[in-house]
Amino acid sequence: MRLMKLIIMFVLLNLNLFAQVTGGSDLKEMMKDDFESKASADKLLKLDNLPIGNDIDPNFYIVGSGDILSIRVLPQSVNSQLMQISPDGSILLPRSAGIISLKGMTLKQAIEAISNKILEINPKATVNIVLAQSRVCLISIAGNINQPGTYALPSSYRVSTVLNYISQVQNQTTNSSQMLAQQFLKQEANSQRNKLFSENGIAPNSNSTYRNILVSHKDGSANNVDIEKAQALNDVSYDPYIREGDKIYLPYDDKYYTMISISGAVIRPFSTIFKEGDKAGMLLKFAYGLKENADLSNIELVYSDGRKVKLSIDKSLKILGEDYLLEAGSSIIVGQKTYSKNLTKGFVSLKGQIKNEGVVSIENNETKLKEVVESAGGVLEDADLANSYILRKDDSRGENFYVACNVEDAILNNSENDNVKLQSGDVIVVPRKQNKVYIYGRVNKPGYIEYDKSKPYEWYISKAGGFSNNAQKNRARIIRGITNNWIEPNPDVKIKDGDKIYVPAPPDIPQQVSDAKYGMIAGVLGATASILFLFINIYNSFIK
Repeated sequence: MRLMKLIIMFVLLNLNLFAQVTGGSDLKEMMKDDFESKASADKLLKLDNLPIGNDIDPNFYIVGSGDILSIRVLPQSVNSQLMQISPDGSILLPRSAGIISLKGMTLKQAIEAISNKILEINPKATVNIVLAQSRVCLISIAGNINQPGTYALPSSYRVSTVLNYISQVQNQTTNSSQMLAQQFLKQEANSQRNKLFSENGIAPNSNSTYRNILVSHKDGSANNVDIEKAQALNDVSYDPYIREGDKIYLPYDDKYYTMISISGAVIRPFSTIFKEGDKAGMLLKFAYGLKENADLSNIELVYSDGRKVKLSIDKSLKILGEDYLLEAGSSIIVGQKTYSKNLTKGFVSLKGQIKNEGVVSIENNETKLKEVVESAGGVLEDADLANSYILRKDDSRGENFYVACNVEDAILNNSENDNVKLQSGDVIVVPRKQNKVYIYGRVNKPGYIEYDKSKPYEWYISKAGGFSNNAQKNRARIIRGITNNWIEPNPDVKIKDGDKIYVPAPPDIPQQVSDAKYGMIAGVLGATASILFLFINIYNSFIK
């Protein structure tokens, strides 16, 4: 027990000496400060946790009243202290380092100022400082925007984030279903329009709003915000963080603005207003990248007076060599590689009851159906040529359709009209014979009946138990297997394997329709009687 007491005293003595040597306070003070720091932190962290918005760049973020900094000074304290910047822009530093003003400083400058102040007191200390939570700012926005007004937003928001947020608020607060529908139709129309232009490599006209935003600050200074340039060059200076009291103004489109554009084999054909100092490298970045068919050897900068400059770029749209200044009306055109559209070779696929299934090479738009089937060894004995078909893809609509031909007539009967020329990508499908006919509707025994090519329509009806009592025999139809054509039965029509026979019932007439029908008949009879009575009266008056 005595040994344990000696060990504890030794540890406490060494901790006290260590604090004194490193310029700190004694253990009791350290424990007290750490406890107060934790209590203060708990209080601050109860503040509303608003969305961050953007990553903070210390070189551009201006600190202000309400920002919370996390400060840790080693070895004086193992815990960080959360400290809030006061309304006058200053902060009271720990360990009697005093008060320091951070007014107008960037986060980087503030961190350096605080670190230097603490190191003046304790040169051996290690100082770690981060922004723990950004403040909330009241800003106003006006001009070419649907939701002008005043907003409370985190100072971590840049101007572009503010606009996205307000747009989201607008969508959430639009209660009218009619307004929502109109907004959707407008967005859909714009999307289709931009898609059309983009597919053809033409830059659609764009508004000038995002390149000409004005932000005036409470201290009298102002920024000209260029969101397009900020995103293209990844430069925060063109899209600054907001501060309390900022007034953001979005200009209206001006038809007299001069434009610059980029077109051709780029992901985003784009046009925007021209601003002094714009360069070709920036305009290239507006395109968001190259298409796969872009021709890097065929890129031109065209000025409004017709002058042309050949540009050299890499696949990331980076200018190789001189980056030319743009002029009003300048345009960059990215050429595209040309490929032969008259492909002579192609491939078709054969599936089903073919002796050699698979892909066959053809002369595009020259090789015919029968030739391809014969080259694959012909069809198997159980092949159902009557229900065979050719499937072709329509690239313009992304759909498949049947080629109009009778495969059976082309192969067995040498019909030239049906022996169609094939196109690359065609699929020839030859199904297996079903050896059955399906009968349904108003028959006594609906279901499958074994196919017999020698038997007429009436035989199949009898095999199905004949017509039921309410069958409409005159409306019965034969439905061809692959074409689904409805054919009226007659002695000249042969039943084929895979056909269906449908026998309908009399149509159900709703009571209201029946009542209306009889009411109309009664009305007609009544009107006819009235007319006859009128004629009789007229006739009698003449006789008298």
